[in-house]
Amino acid sequence: MLRGINVGGHGKLPMKELVRLCENAGCTNVRTYIQSGNVVFTATPDVAAALPSHLPFPALLRTAGEIEAVVQGNPYPPEHSYVTFLFAPPGPLPVPDPPEACTLSGLHLYVYLPNGVGTSKFAAKLPTTGTTRNWRTVLRLHSLLTE
Repeated sequence: MLRGINVGGHGKLPMKELVRLCENAGCTNVRTYIQSGNVVFTATPDVAAALPSHLPFPALLRTAGEIEAVVQGNPYPPEHSYVTFLFAPPGPLPVPDPPEACTLSGLHLYVYLPNGVGTSKFAAKLPTTGTTRNWRTVLRLHSLLTE
């Protein structure tokens, strides 16, 4: 997952270009999902470890097993759930006002925003040391990885 691309007209990277960059780095079976830097591929551990140096934006790598664990570990209802995939453990997290909630599990922060992200003061305080995906996107990535 790439952070900060094709958001608000900034950080443009066509998905065809992302596929090309991944393939040039040695990845195979490269597929993207929507225009926000979601890419799945097959690669050896060495290729995967080197991939971020071939990309023009910060990249977070997760294995198929890690994505499976994220899907199985969501403590919230799927509607209005998000996951922030973190580069490193965060510092102290803000405390949400109910009914909003969050749960940290390793490098994955599950967030429940039943009134939506746009009106949430809590969402604006979340760590920016990662990249956030809505639950539908997480499920689609999981599906691509298990096809």
